[in-house]
Amino acid sequence: MDLASFLTSVLTSFVIFVVLVLVFTFLSRRPGNAPVYYPSLLLRGLDPWEGRRRGTRSPFGWIRDAISASETDVIAAGGVDAAVYLVFLSSGTATTGCCSVRSSVPPPFRNLFQYRGI
Repeated sequence: MDLASFLTSVLTSFVIFVVLVLVFTFLSRRPGNAPVYYPSLLLRGLDPWEGRRRGTRSPFGWIRDAISASETDVIAAGGVDAAVYLVFLSSGTATTGCCSVRSSVPPPFRNLFQYRGI
């Protein structure tokens, strides 16, 4: 694959991404679409237009909510199975991260233990 084809593909995907984010933002701010974009807030009896500016959610606002959620919040929203899954997921992520960092650092005595064929 040559560089021009790769850049064309990346640029096309990025333009599609930007258009979809803009469509999401436009549609989620319309009051008639509240049952589609804010069903959990409506079921809890909360007003989706109360709080920050017009809507309480943004296309990337869920990331902040997910990171700041406590284990009690996860159990209340998804049950014990979801909390156990997230513990396994975070443990696996930490293990993979440690192994990746360790494998990227060369061992200090690599040449000492090589077979010399004597």
